[in-house]
Amino acid sequence: MFKGFIWAGLLSGGFIFLFSSVGLYARAVGAEGPPSLTVPALFGLPMLLVFNAIMLTSAGSTLDSTFSSTAKVGARDWFHRKGAPTESQARLGRWWIIAIALLGNVPLLSIYLGDRVGPAIILATTISGTMVMGLAPIFLLAFLPRAGALSFHLAFWPGLVFGVLRVAENVIAAPIFPAWMSLGTGRYAVDLGVNIYGLLLCTAGYLIGAWLGSFTPKAAKALPEA
Repeated sequence: MFKGFIWAGLLSGGFIFLFSSVGLYARAVGAEGPPSLTVPALFGLPMLLVFNAIMLTSAGSTLDSTFSSTAKVGARDWFHRKGAPTESQARLGRWWIIAIALLGNVPLLSIYLGDRVGPAIILATTISGTMVMGLAPIFLLAFLPRAGALSFHLAFWPGLVFGVLRVAENVIAAPIFPAWMSLGTGRYAVDLGVNIYGLLLCTAGYLIGAWLGSFTPKAAKALPEA
């Protein structure tokens, strides 16, 4: 399982890196319009259909994981239920799926909130990676023996705050992050800086939490018998 996890991470990371070359190619040839549409079209209709199929598959897998995770959290994890799933839990999970599907479409109605508010709220889906970047040190540094709840909170919440602030910047059309955080001069210079500095902050928070945990005595592995 561990080898499969490593291979999946390397392959997915490689494809994400290759996907970034689409925009570079569009700039090199001077293609106008969204690169994800214009570049496949340059290679003909078959390549455009293949690219669309890949994007649809990616979107479908995201929806599938979202629905299944929401159903599991709402029907089992929230109430600390153990054992084999029951029919009542499955029924409750289906209602959670319906609820998250309806709630997830609310941002599409935000276009009626104004010229800036609507697109800014929808932009939150684009920078969702910023909001959860604190999960990177949580997974990658989980082997640290003293990492616990404090490490999780110090790593997770800064990334979430950074993501919310990026959305707020677009809503109020005013900069919140200082200019020195921008890396480069392109359109996404601020996003790049926020993600790089934010990831460093989240990682530092996780390590600080693990370091502070070293001063806490270990809990007993088993409770003494009465």
